[in-house]
Amino acid sequence: MVNFSAGQLPRKECEVSMLDIRHVVAIVLFFVNGLWKIIRSGCDYKTLEEQLQVLSQQVTTRLFVWTLEKMDEEILKTRDKKRYKCIRFEERTGVTIFGEFTIKRRVYKDIETNTYHFLLDEALGWPSRQRFSPKMRDIALDLATEMPFRRAARIMSKLVPGITAMSVWEVARQAGEVIQKEGDTVRQAVFEDGVIPEGKYSTDVLFLEADGVIINQQKSQRKKAEVKLLTAYDGKRISKDGRRSLEHRYSVATTREAENFWEESSAHLANQWKMDRIKKVELGGDGASWVKEGIELFPNTVYHLDRYHLCKNLTECLAFSPTSYQAAVGAIEQKDQQALIDILDRAAKINKGTKRKKIKKLKNYLLENWDGIIAQLPEGGLGVIEGQVRHIIARRMKRIGARWSPEGTDRMARLLAAKANNELSDALSVSKPINITLAKAVGDTPINISRSSSVEDTQAWLQAHVPAIDTPYLTGHMLRKIVKIVPDLL
Repeated sequence: MVNFSAGQLPRKECEVSMLDIRHVVAIVLFFVNGLWKIIRSGCDYKTLEEQLQVLSQQVTTRLFVWTLEKMDEEILKTRDKKRYKCIRFEERTGVTIFGEFTIKRRVYKDIETNTYHFLLDEALGWPSRQRFSPKMRDIALDLATEMPFRRAARIMSKLVPGITAMSVWEVARQAGEVIQKEGDTVRQAVFEDGVIPEGKYSTDVLFLEADGVIINQQKSQRKKAEVKLLTAYDGKRISKDGRRSLEHRYSVATTREAENFWEESSAHLANQWKMDRIKKVELGGDGASWVKEGIELFPNTVYHLDRYHLCKNLTECLAFSPTSYQAAVGAIEQKDQQALIDILDRAAKINKGTKRKKIKKLKNYLLENWDGIIAQLPEGGLGVIEGQVRHIIARRMKRIGARWSPEGTDRMARLLAAKANNELSDALSVSKPINITLAKAVGDTPINISRSSSVEDTQAWLQAHVPAIDTPYLTGHMLRKIVKIVPDLL
C-alpha cells in the first residue's frame, strides 16, 4: 500500500489548487438552466418529480467526478515519485446512488515491483471489475436477500436506470463467496490449526436447534438439495408486550455435509460463546441423523426430539384411529416404551396396506428417537427452529418456481444466515481504503477567485465556456448574485 501522508513531503509538493469559481458557477448554472427548462415545459406532478430527479443526479454526478479528479491530482503530487511513475490515463465507469459516471484516472508503474497500479482506486478501496459503489452494493444485496434478482433490479432501476438482474446477481455471488471463504477459514483455524477462540458471551446453558429445508435445484444432476440451518441462543427474553426473543441468537446455514457443517458451526459458536464456561448443551432436532452428529462435538449435550415433528408424525400416521392416537400419546407422556410398542403393534395388526406401513414407520421413528422424547425439556422449552427456517431460509428460497444452482444454494443460504446475524455488511468489505483525505486536495480557501475579478470578467468567461440560459435577465441576475456572494466566502 502507498502512504500519502503529506507531512513527509516538501511543502512545495503539498501545495494544491483551491476550488475554481468557474467550475462552481458552471455546475450551478447547469442546474438552474435545467430547472428552468423543466418548469417551462409545463409537465405534471409525476413528470416534474422524475425530471428533477434526473437533473439532480446529473449535477451530483458532476460534483462526484470532480471530487475524484481532485483526489487523483492530490495523489499525483504526494506519491513517492521515485517509485511510482505516471504513464497514462484510463477510463473507468461506476454506478452510484445518483447515477452512472465515467472518470479518467492515472495509471502508475511501480518501478520496484514492475507492476501497474491505479492509485486512486486503491485509495478509495474500489476493487477492479466492480461497477457498483459501496452504497449501491449494500442496496443490491439487501434487496437480493429479500426478493428475486429480477424484481430487485426493477426496484433499483427506479433510483438509477439501467440496473440489470445479472448485476444484482453478481453482487450476491461475490458477497456469498466472501462468506463461504470466511466459513472455511473459521473451520480450518479451529479444526486444523488448533486455534482456540475466546468467545464473547458467557452462559451455563447453550441451546442449539437444527433442521433442514429442501430447495429445488437447477444445473445439477440432483433435483433437490438440503440447506442445513442451526440456530443457537443462550436464553429467551419476554418483552413488555409479551413477545419472545432469543438472547444472543446466532445462525449458521450451508449445504455442506454433516461433518463439515458441524465443524464450521461449532467454530462459529466458539467465536460467540466462551465454550469452557458452558456446563450443558440442549440440542433439538427432528430426528435426522445429521442433527444427532452434533452431540459428539459438544460436552454434556442432551438431545431432544422437536415436539412439532413428534406431533406431526403421530397425527399423520394415526389420524385414522383417534383411539390409538390417544393411547400412544398417553404412553409417551408416561414415558412407557413397552406400552407404546404394544399399542402400535395392536394397531398394525388390525389395519392393512398403507395404514399398516404408516404405523410401522411411526414405530421405528419413535424408537429411534426415544431418548430424545423422554429427555427432560429445559425451562421455556425449545421449538423455535421451524420459525427460524421459515423466516431465514424458506421465505426467500422456496418461492413458487424458484430453482437454484448448487453453488447458488449454498451462497444464498449463507447470506440469509448472515443477514439474520446482522453481519451482511461484512460480506461487502472486500477491501479497505488507504488513509487519505480530501483536505489537502481543496486547500484552505473555499473558492479560488481573485478579489479584483469583476462581473464582466466572469460573464465573458461564462459566455465562452458555460451553456447559455435562454433568459438574459436570469443569466445576469444569477451572475450578479454569485459574484456578490463569493468574496464574502473568502
